[in-house]
Order: sequence, then structure tokens, then C-alpha cells
Amino acid sequence: MARAKRPARVAATVAPPRVGAMSNLFRGNPEAVANLFKRYGLESVQIQPTLGPMGATELTPKACRDLSQPFIDAEIMIAAVSAYTNFVDPDVPRRRRLIKRFDTLIDHCQDFGTKYIVTESGTLDPERPWNEFAENRTPAALTAFKRNLAPSVKLAEQAGVKILIKGYLYHVVHSVDVALAIHEHFGDTVGFVMDPANYFTRNMVTASTSFLRRMFQVMGSFCPVAHGKDVRYVGGLLTTPRTGTGGLDYKEFLELLDENQPECPLILEQIRPEELRETLDFLDRFFEQD
Repeated sequence: MARAKRPARVAATVAPPRVGAMSNLFRGNPEAVANLFKRYGLESVQIQPTLGPMGATELTPKACRDLSQPFIDAEIMIAAVSAYTNFVDPDVPRRRRLIKRFDTLIDHCQDFGTKYIVTESGTLDPERPWNEFAENRTPAALTAFKRNLAPSVKLAEQAGVKILIKGYLYHVVHSVDVALAIHEHFGDTVGFVMDPANYFTRNMVTASTSFLRRMFQVMGSFCPVAHGKDVRYVGGLLTTPRTGTGGLDYKEFLELLDENQPECPLILEQIRPEELRETLDFLDRFFEQD
């Protein structure tokens, strides 16, 4: 049997990123989860505020610190706080309720030990939030998103917090050009998560390298956090499986990440605990020495 080909290695000058995961990757209290992160060699974490005893309305400085301090004690970087919010949700009472929680998390963001808070832009589809929906690509949808986000941007400016938007092909922020327009509209308070897999159209998969280069050229300077997963099309629809199981050019991705944001944490997504070791081994192979 022929020996399997090894993945191409990155340039010798490229340093491994601070690989991490979402805080809800493992079950348990914050101390137990932080210990598991340390055991696997994970160096960063994106905090999910639902971890631990803290409920949706129980955000206090102490509760936030109790959640993040075990990771800090384990020398694990707090990359960002998760606060995914549909800013164009057609259910107005629900949208207002979720934006209110988002704003509360802005107020407490630095209590977690980070100045970055991550959200999506959202979708006008009331039933299938991850499916393609034509109205999300209209000027009216983009205008509504800007209008609904603006008060939160003002709060973030006052709190010294940076809002990072996680674009997605089927949401309002669906392309590199839209992301650039949003950043130019709001300024430095609004950046993005470097998550290439979320932007791939079907024809881009076969041109992964050229798309990655353009994405980093346009967005690289205002993406201080990256998400790691892969890209595949199944039945004509975008899917984003875990890192190393799709068509994303990870050699190019890792080199561009190091070139543009050398301190950027890489948060793994779409992963289960039993898949973590294999995924970390996949990334490690890019940095193996002869």
C-alpha cells in the first residue's frame, strides 16, 4: 500500500498559532474545563457565558471573573466572549431582548479578561437561520443591520470593547466586500472574526488559495481572532466541518494568519472532544521539523 502523502509544511519562519476552542467543548465546571484545555495543550479559549452557574440575567463582575479566572490561572488566553445575536431578527420582541443581553455582555466583556466580543450579523429568515435567504442580500437588510447595531457600537466605544462580527455566506454580512463596508462605516470599534470557511461560495472551493489571499488582503488587519474549521459543499449547500476534513488550503491559511496577525488565537469549531487530538495532530504536522 502506498504511503499517505503528508500535508505541505508552512514556511520555516511561520510560528504555530495559539490554538484553542470554545469553553463549552468539555462538560464540567470552569476549573475542570480549564484543566482539560491545559491537558490537551490548548492555549486560548472563547468564553461561552452559559458555562457554569451564571444564567442569562445573572451577569455580574464576580460571575464573569469566576468563569474566566481558571483559564487565566492556567495561562490560557481569553480570546473573546461569545454573544451571538441576530441583529435583523424579524421577531422584534425577541430581537430587542437579545440585543439587550448583547449590550449587557458588552458592559461586562472586560470582566471576562478580554476586550473582544463576537456576534453574527443575523438573518431575516424566521425559521431556518443557517439556510440561504435572498432577502439577506438586499440593501434594506444591510441598512437594518447597521441601524440595529449602531447603539451597541456606541456602548462598545464607551466601554473600550471591540465588536467582532462573524460573517456567514447566508447571513446579512456574507462577503468580504460587505465586511469591508461595515468596517468602514463603523470604524475601528467593529472588526471581524477571520473565518474563511464561512464565506466560501461553491466555485471558490477549487480556488481556495486565491480567495484566502484576497480575504486577508482586505480584512486581515481588523481580524484579531480566527476560527478554525473547513469547507465542503454537500448537495449544493455549504457545510463547515472540522479542521482538516474539507477543501480549505490550511498551509496558505496558516501562513497568511502569521503574516497578518501573528498573535491571533485560532479557535477550533465544529469539533467534539474525541476529535480534538486528531485535529491538533493535523495542525501540528504543518510545523514538524525534519
